[in-house]
Amino acid sequence: MNASISGKRNSALSRPFLRLLPLWLCTVAPIAQANQPTATQQLRSAVEAQLSAEIAVWQQRSGAQIKEIVIEPRLGSQLQQQAPCEDELAIGSGQGTPLGHIQREVSCPSPRWRGYVRARIEVVAQVPMAVRRISRGQVLSRQDLVMAERRLSLADQDLVFRQSQLIGQSARRGLRPNQPIRHSQIHVPHLVSLGDEVLIRAGQGDFAATMTGTALENGAKGEGIRVRNQSSGRVITAYPISNGIVETRF
Repeated sequence: MNASISGKRNSALSRPFLRLLPLWLCTVAPIAQANQPTATQQLRSAVEAQLSAEIAVWQQRSGAQIKEIVIEPRLGSQLQQQAPCEDELAIGSGQGTPLGHIQREVSCPSPRWRGYVRARIEVVAQVPMAVRRISRGQVLSRQDLVMAERRLSLADQDLVFRQSQLIGQSARRGLRPNQPIRHSQIHVPHLVSLGDEVLIRAGQGDFAATMTGTALENGAKGEGIRVRNQSSGRVITAYPISNGIVETRF
C-alpha cells in the first residue's frame, strides 16, 4: 500500500518536471551558444597570438627594445561569415619582418574552411641615433650615440637596434643627427686603403719574410684584398692584420 502510494506521488511529481523540461532545454541552449566564441573572435585571438610570437622572435634576433605593440587584424566579410572552428585554427607564418601591413593564410579543420587575413602591425622601439653629424669614414664611439624612441614601419627592418653593434664601426657615408642608423650605412673600419703603401708579411715563424707592396683596394681586418708586390710587380691576395700591415696565407 505504501509502495503504491509512493509510486503515485513520484508520478505526480514527475509530470510537472517533464512539462518544464523542453522549456529548460530551450533556455540552456542559447546560453551555451552565447558562451561559444564566434569565428571572428577566434580569428582575432589566433592572429594576434601568431603575430605576437613572430614579433618576439624578431625582437630576440634584432635586439630591438620594444616599448609598444599594436596589432590590428582586418577580417574580410567572407571570413566573418564562417562558422566557429571546432578545432584549433592554423595560421601561416610569414617570411619577412613582422612590421607594417601583412597577410597570413588561416584555415579551420572542422568545419573545413580557409582564407586570408590581413593585419596592421605597429611597433614603437628604442633605437640608437647619432647625436651629431658623423662624417664619412669616422669611427663611431659611445659618445656619438643616444637611444630614442621610434615608430617602426616595414622600411625600418634594416635598422641597427643595439649600440654595441655601432661602436667601433666606420660610417660608410655621412650620418645625420637624430636619425636611426642602418646596417648598410656602416662597415668594419679599413686597416688599409686603396693606394696605401703596406708591409707584406709572408711565411710563418722563422721562415717569415717581409716586403713592401701597394694596396689595390680598401680592406678591413681579415678581409682578402689585392696587393701589388713592389719588387716583383706581382699582384697577390693579402689580409690586413693591423694598420698598414698585411699577411699572405698559404
